[in-house]
Amino acid sequence: MKSKENQKEIVKKANKSSLIEDAWKRLLRNRLAVLGMIMLALLVLVAIFAPIIAPFDPVKIHFGDEGVPPTWWGPEETEQSQPAAVEEESTVQNNQQSTTDQGSWTSGESEQENKQAQSGSDSGWSSGSEPATEESQSSGGSSTGSWTSSSDSSTSDDAFKQDTTQGQTGKKASDRQRSDNFYLLGTDQMGRDLFSRIVYGARLSLMVGFVSVGISLFVGTFLGLVSGFYGGKIDTLIMRFMDILLSFPYILLAIFIVAILGRGLPNAMIAIGIVGIPRFARVVRGQVLSVKEEEYVMAAKTMGANNFWLISRHIFVNSLSPLIVQTTMSFATAILNAAALGFLGLGAQAPTPEWGVMLSDARSAMLTAPWIITFPGIAIIFSVLGFNLLGDGLRDSLDPRQKR
Repeated sequence: MKSKENQKEIVKKANKSSLIEDAWKRLLRNRLAVLGMIMLALLVLVAIFAPIIAPFDPVKIHFGDEGVPPTWWGPEETEQSQPAAVEEESTVQNNQQSTTDQGSWTSGESEQENKQAQSGSDSGWSSGSEPATEESQSSGGSSTGSWTSSSDSSTSDDAFKQDTTQGQTGKKASDRQRSDNFYLLGTDQMGRDLFSRIVYGARLSLMVGFVSVGISLFVGTFLGLVSGFYGGKIDTLIMRFMDILLSFPYILLAIFIVAILGRGLPNAMIAIGIVGIPRFARVVRGQVLSVKEEEYVMAAKTMGANNFWLISRHIFVNSLSPLIVQTTMSFATAILNAAALGFLGLGAQAPTPEWGVMLSDARSAMLTAPWIITFPGIAIIFSVLGFNLLGDGLRDSLDPRQKR
């Protein structure tokens, strides 16, 4: 009796459960997949509430706060982060000192000539020495005047350079280590808040992922369904064209397409979407080739179902599992390639708060201000890792062989 009751309960649970419920339960048992979902949820929330979270405008320049380290940055690191400004200031002071020493040496030489001329006039050669004395005094005065003008001009040039340097940096190194504003992650070399730029950069990264992956998903899925279902010459033509696209390296093909379309974030998203089409087409085609030979497809065909009905109601629905996994993994690839194109100057352009552009701008300050390049890189790693963990979890949970 108990065995029959247990069998009935098992049958009821089997009837109630579906593929989606079983996949969701298996996904929740995967800790890494859950971690990936949490990371992506944080990324989405940051992108949605960016105007509330960001304390400053991401493109606003705070004059006088160029290269300010994070608020929690230690004093020793702060002093080491400004060696370029200190070295430049010491160079200006050394130039001023050398100019002063040169001027004093020239002044001493002219005074010695004046003394020799006066001694010659005292020896009694008054008739011929007076003109000489006057000439020597005039020459001494002219040399002194030339020294004065040259020293004044050099001093004014150095002062102008120093004022220009201080105008570019806003403050001296010792004065701009800390400011009244609160910068959680510091500022870049232009004085823009780094935390605000990273927060707004999450919006652009998700937008790049949705647009580029959407292009790859729709075009690649259509080509894969047509190629796998009809076969023959259509299959050969489509797949050979996909093989040609796959023969190029991913980022190199994207650079080639951007070079044709032109720079800019919209063109970069189109290029990334075109490059991802062959992967979706091959995944869908392989799934269609296996699904169209199933018995339920043959039964629907014998009952008079047309090709559109077979593709939309039977083949495409049963090909979603690998397509979902490929879509999730492609988000990570799209974000990474968008950052690479922005780093190369082919994607988003400055002052757009895009993570790849931020990395490109921070190359010159990599050693003097390491926080400018560190935090955008961490943001890229965080988003890509979240999509990869979720994609691996979906691949395991949607596998029918994993059903327990």
